[in-house]
Amino acid sequence: MNAEKRTVRYDGDLNIEAYHFEGIMQKFPNHFHEHYVIGFVESGRRVLTCKNRKYTVDAGDLLLINPLDAHTCEQVDGKTLDWRCLNIGKRFPDFIGPDVFDKDGNSHLGIIAIPIPILKGNPELLKSLRERLYHQEFERLSVVDFSDVAQSCNTYDAFTAKMADAPEASLRYFGLAICGDKKLVNKLAGSMPLLR
Repeated sequence: MNAEKRTVRYDGDLNIEAYHFEGIMQKFPNHFHEHYVIGFVESGRRVLTCKNRKYTVDAGDLLLINPLDAHTCEQVDGKTLDWRCLNIGKRFPDFIGPDVFDKDGNSHLGIIAIPIPILKGNPELLKSLRERLYHQEFERLSVVDFSDVAQSCNTYDAFTAKMADAPEASLRYFGLAICGDKKLVNKLAGSMPLLR
């Protein structure tokens, strides 16, 4: 049986945490986060229960979990889970709306105040988008890319070293998270279909 590996990195300037879990058998009990979680299942199959609804998640699935959404996760196929995720929220505090009140005066915590569409595209399209994001025109956008180099590394130090030796042209992208001015984002991705 492979040993579990858990790698966590925090960027204080961006207020983003990056996690890479490998070989995980553990069941995650009911919990919530005070931030958004954007996660990518590299391998394994899990049953995710979020807000009392069950979902089966498989390798290749991309997840978005909202702040304060209670959720659990457990393996169902007897195999380990490999998982990468970003925890975000503090860099863009205006994304969370203020608390709201129902007719009876009960408070409900604010939810995300902007839409976060999840779009689909093939590897060639992702590559093209990533290359365009290096242009000065898009320098104000925040971009996180999920690449094959990142997926192949066990530690952040290994990732850093491997990226230093990898020409950009050799990278294969599995996903891009892009945030910023709506017109600029639409100029890049406005023709892409929603992931359904």
